Amino acid sequence: MKKRWLPLLLCSLIIAAGEPAIDLEAKLDLDRMQGVWMRVSTESGGNKRIHGKPRPLLIINENQLTFGGGPDSELAQLDPRQAPKAIDLTPTGESAGPLQGKTYPGIYKLEGDTLTLCLSIEPGSKRPTKFATAGNSWIIDVYERSKPEAP
Repeated sequence: MKKRWLPLLLCSLIIAAGEPAIDLEAKLDLDRMQGVWMRVSTESGGNKRIHGKPRPLLIINENQLTFGGGPDSELAQLDPRQAPKAIDLTPTGESAGPLQGKTYPGIYKLEGDTLTLCLSIEPGSKRPTKFATAGNSWIIDVYERSKPEAP
């Protein structure tokens, strides 16, 4: 009887041991996202708009995202296990009104100094499955890491 429990115990230990690696991968991605980002383009309904200067910014500090330099931020939760990688944004500021605490599901990719977010524009709706906006209610914002200006 003892031998039947051994495989179950080993499987449980392997699963439990794998969980911190997922958290570590999310932390590593979040660490790479820290800083100030400038939006270079926005896409909605299949239409892409390139932003000139000055460009709207995104500030990422720990797991808080602040869009447009406003006072309110959104709490970010990453899940890099999914393909594409998943992100959930939850408004936390008082000016969010009835949207405060609601979750906007999305996906992200981080390639060097380029961060791409594809988010649902309706809280609690279906998570985007690809980086495309034609025929759905998703928005794609592409950001480049802000670099200090040369003197």
